[in-house]
Amino acid sequence: MCAALAGEGGRLIRDIHASGQLRTRFKSKDDPCTVADLTVQKLYYQGLRRYLPTMTLRGEESEAECKDMRFDETRVFRRLEESVARIERWGWAGHPSWRRELDLSRARAWIDPVDGTKEFTLREVQAVTSLIGVAIDGLALYGVVGKPFSDVDPHRAATFFGGAGLGVAEIGDDDSLRLLPRSEEHTSPAQELSILTCKHHGGAQTDRVVQFLRGSFPDFKFKEQRTGGSGNGVLQIACGNGDAYLFPALGLKPWDTCAGEALIVGVGGKVADCYGDRVRYEGEKYRIKGLVCARRGELVDGMLAKIRHCVSKGITF
Repeated sequence: MCAALAGEGGRLIRDIHASGQLRTRFKSKDDPCTVADLTVQKLYYQGLRRYLPTMTLRGEESEAECKDMRFDETRVFRRLEESVARIERWGWAGHPSWRRELDLSRARAWIDPVDGTKEFTLREVQAVTSLIGVAIDGLALYGVVGKPFSDVDPHRAATFFGGAGLGVAEIGDDDSLRLLPRSEEHTSPAQELSILTCKHHGGAQTDRVVQFLRGSFPDFKFKEQRTGGSGNGVLQIACGNGDAYLFPALGLKPWDTCAGEALIVGVGGKVADCYGDRVRYEGEKYRIKGLVCARRGELVDGMLAKIRHCVSKGITF
């Protein structure tokens, strides 16, 4: 259901982008919010409450801010039910591992309706994602990452969903279904280490940590690529488009990382903060102390060993 919901959210994001009426305002310096953020947040609140009424919901945008947003609810929820029915008919989606009974009193959904809002306002739309992550007892378990504008063709869309012990699947807007390979099935070119970092956040601290890491892996050709949106950066790693994603600074919130972490774990990878601890998804005020993730757990461990040296030199997260 969450995958189908993200597909409808992506459709609303594309429609608002095409209209050119973003109605951007700033919650704080360098933190924009558009009508797409609020409209899709309202859709997710309504959809999740309709189908999973007892689950706790936490979103980047508050319900009070979203209440006046308008969309064609009859048409959207009719399409949503059709999408859910199609996904249910797929044999893989009906696998027993996807039929786990969840105690929703222990579950919390973390929602970022438009991750990469700054990129959205700058028309860097392929960096935009829409995130629904589900944590059980504070740990990421399921994730849905909607990609309203695909990397291959910004006029096409895709939705990725999966989690721990489940694998990860991609649904195309043509209803095609593709399973992402697990980490042991993916290898990077020999002697190359491709690290993705955040394009618009992290600043000088990211530069310092990356420069240190560059010198710490002398046997590898160290390649850094700045990418917009943390959700997009983590998704690229889950898809094998890079070796690791690094956000060596404060600033991430639980709704930024819960969905992506579930996908990384779903493909056999590892996610940790910059001190090597699991991220806890228990409250909005939780400070995520940076982020490191990769499809190969040993790469995360190796990077963390180097980052600890940065901490000894006075860098904190």
